[in-house]
Amino acid sequence: MPETHSLLTRLSEADVTGWLLTAALEVGQGEREARRTIASGLRAGARLPRTVAA
Repeated sequence: MPETHSLLTRLSEADVTGWLLTAALEVGQGEREARRTIASGLRAGARLPRTVAA
């Protein structure tokens, strides 16, 4: 079987949280609600990671 190399770069949790928080605030979501939603999504993703089709 040929060797495969991932083209994906791991993103830091802090960067992702910052980007999502900025987007949430720009559309009018409250900061507390946004932070809780982002944290919930990160926890869910850690429990059940998704794979990306090649």
